Amino acid sequence: MIKTMTWAALAALTLLSGCNKAESPKAVANDVAEAQRDASKDVADAQRDVSKDVQDANKTINNDQADVQLANPGVRLHKIGA
Repeated sequence: MIKTMTWAALAALTLLSGCNKAESPKAVANDVAEAQRDASKDVADAQRDVSKDVQDANKTINNDQADVQLANPGVRLHKIGA
């Protein structure tokens, strides 16, 4: 038990000593600004990808509806995303 407590105390001291590095407010502000830029870029990329996926899905739906219309000329269908 003493051996376990010694290892736990050593691990805790190691973790605490790694957290003792204070950065200047300017460095922290720069890090935050960089993280925000990266996050904004990631969001913009994701929105662009989703928009393309939606457009592709709408084209597929419209093509499928056109096939249904050809097979059943009397059926009225509405275009999606037009």
